[in-house]
Amino acid sequence: MKLLPLPFRGIILTLTVFIAFSGTSKGQSQSALTSAEWKTFAAQIAQYDSLMTKMRALEKQHPEAKNNAEKLQELMGEDMTTFYGLLQSIPAALPKDTKNLKDFEKYSLDDLRIIKYAVNIAQSLEQSTQVNLVLLDRIKDADSLNTLKMEIVQFSLMAGNMEQAERYMTEETLANIEPMQRSMMLSGMSSAYSADAKYDKARSYMLQALRAMKDITDGFGADEDPEVLQRQRSVIAQQAGGMIAPILYEVKEQGAAAALDALNKEMRDALGTGVPWSDVQSVINEGMAEIAKEREALNKPAAEWPEHQWIGSEALSVAKLKGKVVLIDFFATWCRPCINAFPHLKKWDEAYRDQGLVIVGLTNYQGRYESATLKAEEEFRKLKEDFIPKHKISWPVGVEKAGRQTMKDYGVNGIPHVVLLDRQGKVQYVKVGATDYDKTEKKIRELLAQ
Repeated sequence: MKLLPLPFRGIILTLTVFIAFSGTSKGQSQSALTSAEWKTFAAQIAQYDSLMTKMRALEKQHPEAKNNAEKLQELMGEDMTTFYGLLQSIPAALPKDTKNLKDFEKYSLDDLRIIKYAVNIAQSLEQSTQVNLVLLDRIKDADSLNTLKMEIVQFSLMAGNMEQAERYMTEETLANIEPMQRSMMLSGMSSAYSADAKYDKARSYMLQALRAMKDITDGFGADEDPEVLQRQRSVIAQQAGGMIAPILYEVKEQGAAAALDALNKEMRDALGTGVPWSDVQSVINEGMAEIAKEREALNKPAAEWPEHQWIGSEALSVAKLKGKVVLIDFFATWCRPCINAFPHLKKWDEAYRDQGLVIVGLTNYQGRYESATLKAEEEFRKLKEDFIPKHKISWPVGVEKAGRQTMKDYGVNGIPHVVLLDRQGKVQYVKVGATDYDKTEKKIRELLAQ
């Protein structure tokens, strides 16, 4: 998830949490989800659905609210606080039944709708993909099928399963979704391949995404509100610049000036004139500077941590941990992908602690916890007494007392953000996002073996 307003890290894929289908499966007229727990959960889903409907209606009535959180907050009022609260409470209230749902075929379509909400909001990628694959065989409506395929692509990208993403991102799927959705899917593929250093494929998907963005700007009407139009163009500029930056950086590093010029022209032509190239270029420059900073940090001593309040340990520092391989996990309590990464961290903690791995979680005060606005001392108590036990965090956690200096020192612009230090306290690996767990574990083993 994004933490700071620097878009170059790639596109954050927005999960579609609602599919309009109704009726029951053949031979089944009664819901299998009859427990009180499920009824309570379904009531929360209904409330969430109602608020989403209201939000979409307000955005339609007030175009200036699109991509403008403050304006949307103003229009929604207390309902926005309730909405954010549901985003936190729904995953926590996820019925235990979903932990062992292996045979989705036995459920009615109405049940599956509830299950989709449950696993999508909780961002359980494996279960979300599983239930969608079942629905592909059950749903006949073309629009719903297209949406399901799009979701599978999104979940696959988030899980780092590029083969599955490509399998369902067919030309037919792309042709039948709106340009904005199409550009997000294609840019997500580009960003994923770029992160995996497969720049030829990243470039191919990037150009397709830019052409989809051109379709968006071509659809801008002359009577469009200037403020709304400017905001839309800014979003596209950030999205385009974000996925372009890593590829241009690699071409530049290879010293291929002619190829760099040719690629720049190809990208500008693909995007068209609907968005000023100067806006895109500024994002590219910012992204390339951050990538350079990240690369320069490798094999260099890690920055020390300023004063933190610690949970589960005495005060720690890079100096104190020399001789150990250190995994630093930058996270926030509101960040669902961060939470999804915790089971992997726990597995590594248990598997490699005796070999010299130390995991350290670092965060800073957010001024809130779940839907409540809190002072620092109360937020710290919630973190210690609620969040850490709930998520079974077995490693020490440090909370920066003031500001975000540590995050700045480590170039953290998106979370989760993982940094690996060798036994000499030097940075050897950086990973942004809740993907590539196998690659991270491989690097842990390499550093432990040294």
